[in-house]
Amino acid sequence: MLDIEALCRIAGEDVILALADDDRDGVADAPIIAESITGAAREVALEISRGGVTTDPLEREDLHGIIATLAVARLFERRRDPMPEGWVSRAARARAVLISIAEGRHPISRACSSGDPSREDRLFTHERLRGL
Repeated sequence: MLDIEALCRIAGEDVILALADDDRDGVADAPIIAESITGAAREVALEISRGGVTTDPLEREDLHGIIATLAVARLFERRRDPMPEGWVSRAARARAVLISIAEGRHPISRACSSGDPSREDRLFTHERLRGL
């Protein structure tokens, strides 16, 4: 389960509180945290679906780090101050991994694919394409 604790582990509780406590009661606002996580999960799902990976990212623990990183980036983007350079780089790296998954260059893309891409009946050959 991806939750506020996961965000706090990568960004620190003080950072998450500063980014998600809009009512200033000393507690990160649950709807803001939930929206950042679901928005990041949607971004991940959309990007990896370009490569035919149709898994729910929240159900895959190997995608939780990417989702958490993008969720924190979304929290930073809600503020007027620029995102710290370290987080700009971290979010860019997470998005680069998503692109590599979508392009089938990352091991996750093979782990999430349905079926064996090396099966003879799934291969596009010159002979098969000629018939199309």
